[in-house]
Amino acid sequence: MLAKLFWLISLPVAAEEPCSVRVAHCIVGHVRTFWQEAVYQSIADVLVPQASPRHCADFFYVLSMSSGLDTAKGGVYEYNETLLWNTAWRRLPPTKYLLDPPKPSGPRHLSYHQPDCLFQCVQMFDKVRLCLDLVKEHETETGQRYDWILRSRPDLRWDVESQLPPLHQLSSQRIYFPITKENVQDSICKDPVQIVPRSLAEVFYERILDKCLLRRDIYGEVWNCDRWIERFCESEGVPISLLKLSATIQRLPNIKDGFFDYHDQWFQHIKFAQQLFPDSIYLLGNEDQVIKTESGRKWSNDTEAIPAGLEPEEGCKTLADSQFCMPCNAYLMHLRFAINKSALRKMEDINFGIWRTYPRNIRDLGGRNSRFLRNASQFWFKVWFPEVKAEHAQKESQESADTNSAEVPFYYNLWTPVLLRRGDCIFWTSCARKYVEDVRLPEPRTPLSRESRVLASASGTLPAAPRMKHPVGPFHAVQPRLHSAAFTLIKQMPAL
Repeated sequence: MLAKLFWLISLPVAAEEPCSVRVAHCIVGHVRTFWQEAVYQSIADVLVPQASPRHCADFFYVLSMSSGLDTAKGGVYEYNETLLWNTAWRRLPPTKYLLDPPKPSGPRHLSYHQPDCLFQCVQMFDKVRLCLDLVKEHETETGQRYDWILRSRPDLRWDVESQLPPLHQLSSQRIYFPITKENVQDSICKDPVQIVPRSLAEVFYERILDKCLLRRDIYGEVWNCDRWIERFCESEGVPISLLKLSATIQRLPNIKDGFFDYHDQWFQHIKFAQQLFPDSIYLLGNEDQVIKTESGRKWSNDTEAIPAGLEPEEGCKTLADSQFCMPCNAYLMHLRFAINKSALRKMEDINFGIWRTYPRNIRDLGGRNSRFLRNASQFWFKVWFPEVKAEHAQKESQESADTNSAEVPFYYNLWTPVLLRRGDCIFWTSCARKYVEDVRLPEPRTPLSRESRVLASASGTLPAAPRMKHPVGPFHAVQPRLHSAAFTLIKQMPAL
């Protein structure tokens, strides 16, 4: 027995094959399902050996451990480092890692202060840049340089039919991405997987954040991180090739059904903007009055659905509420409002527009206790918001619209942001279903006094001119109300 044991010990150990390429795996993103065996085993058994021999690969991690800064489709979770060491890191031990990285900071191009900046991609690209920093630190410490950076997400379950060629067979003059599967939910695209030659890594991962992708720059195209990557590679002259890679995003079971809905996308956009610029979001209205229910969101009993008793029997009426006047310059991005059901049956439509008076005529702009001054009962009409009408807006949930509620909630996202300047006001005009085109404004009456209440209304036809030469008015004082309306804006800021 001892002789057999001695014989086994004396056997020569097979030498590891020399590495034709050295690969740095950058696994970056929210942890989500990375700790699940099916996920990390697929990375170790499919992705890693296809790229290079195991001893030629090292693993670098930049991971977010909780769902606090994740999107709704990420689910709800709160993890710690111990979980990673007991699960995924037993098969894929880290060379270097960074958990819960800081938010992106530092000077930014003017494009990052625009409301149609693709904020959701900024933090993701910044995490990959941080991972590249870890790679460069290790290269400096060891004196050895990697040949490839393979960036992937931690929640990808790799399929055995994935066809990643050994990286030493690929050209080091181009970047490789997976072929996107059309109409396949949770399939991978360009932003979660990139195979980048080390010689191009600084160009790709550090300079991609030099300028934000604006929606206005890709009119008619899909506005997502894939498009940002494609546009950047085109501008830098970096060739792109596609590979037949096969992986699926492994989601947590506690994600909400229908997480791809319109409203979630909008709130994520605002959420990511606030992460970059905490003081950038400004709200006019009573959004803080909203309460959540199982059937969605509804306005509280403290607010009244518009037009709040001002629906006309004929002609049109415009409601002027001083809490919807701008205290600063900002881009209007989103409207949210509830229409009284009984009024909706009587009205042809509700139109939102920008009205203008001199800022000095409004005291305490934007506050609930703001008041129009004596000579602010007349306003100049500037412009209607594009297509912001009840039939163009989207119901927040059909379920809430079908209940016995007295109001129907709507929301509308302005893909073309409207710049509002200090002193601009957002008023709405409601018109009867059959109104006379030549309804004239009433004769002038005594303007509102300093002590008048917040609300006022004016009757007449819909303003048609882009900018009126003479003010509309007078607006007459009406009973004050808190309205079921809110407008979300992103402040206009100079470049840092």
